[in-house]
Amino acid sequence: MLEDSEGRSEYATYLKALILRMKGNIHESLELFKKCHLLNPANTDYLKQFGRSLYLLGRHKAAIEVFEECLNLESEDWEVYFYKGLSYKFLRVYDEAIALFSQANVIHKHENTYIELGRMYQIK
Repeated sequence: MLEDSEGRSEYATYLKALILRMKGNIHESLELFKKCHLLNPANTDYLKQFGRSLYLLGRHKAAIEVFEECLNLESEDWEVYFYKGLSYKFLRVYDEAIALFSQANVIHKHENTYIELGRMYQIK
């Protein structure tokens, strides 16, 4: 198990959570990202990573709520729109997914967003 300075260092906890998620321990990473967010609620990166872990666990409705909270704190993060769009895609709310992918591209054009938009238009 990786040490995280007994929970006192939010950055060490954040890194540990990223490593755990990369190793496939998504549930553990989720708890650590949540802990980071509680330590520093103003840091949107922690909240965004918490949402991404929820998304990876297939908890799309919960992920959408977290991404909405992220957008209330920082509205210019294309990744938040992208992952929120993916969550809506998996819930089969295609019009909302298209709108979110389009907004992500307004902020920052990215290949993955165009791919997802193409997929949405094929489905629709």
